[in-house]
Amino acid sequence: MSIKSEFCKNFKTKPKSTLRRIGLELEFPTVTSAGNAINYNVVRSLFAYLKKTSWTTHMDEGTNEVVSAEKNISESKGRFGYENDVISTDVGYCTIEVSLTPEIDLKTLENHWNLLKNIIVQFLNSHNSYLLGYGVQPLSLPSKKLIANKGRYIFFEQDSMNRFIDQKMGVDLHVFATSAANQCHIDIYKDEAIRAVNICNGLSPLITVLTANAPIWAGKLDTEWIDVREIFWDKSWSNRVNQTGIPDTFSSYNDYVNRLCEFRPLMVKRNGEYIKILDCRTFGEYLKKGSTNKGETVSGKFVDLKASTSDINFHAGFAWWNVRLSPSHGTIEFRVSGQQPQNAILSVPALALGIIENLDEAEKLYGKFNHNDWQKLRFDTLRHGFGAKINNISVIPLVKDLLAISEKGLKSRGLKEEVYLNEFIKRYKSRKNPADNAIEIYKKKGMDALVKELHIK
Repeated sequence: MSIKSEFCKNFKTKPKSTLRRIGLELEFPTVTSAGNAINYNVVRSLFAYLKKTSWTTHMDEGTNEVVSAEKNISESKGRFGYENDVISTDVGYCTIEVSLTPEIDLKTLENHWNLLKNIIVQFLNSHNSYLLGYGVQPLSLPSKKLIANKGRYIFFEQDSMNRFIDQKMGVDLHVFATSAANQCHIDIYKDEAIRAVNICNGLSPLITVLTANAPIWAGKLDTEWIDVREIFWDKSWSNRVNQTGIPDTFSSYNDYVNRLCEFRPLMVKRNGEYIKILDCRTFGEYLKKGSTNKGETVSGKFVDLKASTSDINFHAGFAWWNVRLSPSHGTIEFRVSGQQPQNAILSVPALALGIIENLDEAEKLYGKFNHNDWQKLRFDTLRHGFGAKINNISVIPLVKDLLAISEKGLKSRGLKEEVYLNEFIKRYKSRKNPADNAIEIYKKKGMDALVKELHIK
């Protein structure tokens, strides 16, 4: 099978009547009552508790630390491999990640999330710990000490630099130990995927206007960015600029795959074990070398490594773009939003789903400006939110258009899911996103009041 065929095989032909499914990957900064990152022992206790309540736990192959637990809370089985819900840690052990099996509608997805949320929140409350509806740890400094005990992170650390984080605290990678995103997967079909990823990447700065939620971190107000979590990608992977932000447009599946092959390779997975790719400048070179590759395990053992076309599916996860295709699941993944306050967690997938369901009108909005104009807008929205401009034109009417497009798309499904946009419509009308609210609380009442306001209950 060619690499393009391998990449495309899970993007199916669009059925005539089946509703798109929606999956969620929710990350939450997890803190003490004082707002600092929780102790690792709380995470260990959480996994022990889940194991006692019939969750299956999994250990990292490099450290033998329990790093995740899975169980089927919902009746949904998803499309490709989403068999169970997963509770895990992200890059930081103090970032709890909840991955939900996809659901057919937003109401069912909300009920599904509430079941999982209640399990986690009840446990954390008993340990005076809390999930935050926020995009970054508000107090704790980025540090190697916050990294989850997963062996594969040594490969990222070896590739990371010190252009952003002081060397005494670790390397630039370690800033991701403090970040938390609200990411969603939506079924996307073969004939629309490339068009959709171009449009949605272009429009992603307008999503930032509505969702920016990380202006205060490391114990103070950032003086430049209202969503510092998103700019972490640019600051911390300055040696991988082709893998972050809004990519240039793709002309075809071949173009998308070729772009992935231009990345410097990191690792592959074999029988549950992560293996670092050695002595290759690009992933494309790794594929061409075939069976003559060399690799290194997380324990430092050097091994022979044979390239497989199926490696493209794992490698595609290193495209840290605002919106990307997920070949393993046949989905489009929206990654631009930081975690939201409790009343808007489902608003992010609602907005994304509505855009996909009304792609023709979304394309018209996208077509009002050149792609590089949208790329430039990304930085202005990360600084100014509703005050941002594109070609000296306010984003406010564009945000209104985006909400109307999404609302129409959701209405076309006939499930009254447009109600999940209500919080975003309120933000548009008030011209205030969560970052604006966080800054106001912080300035008037201080850090303690902000942290309490952000608790997920």
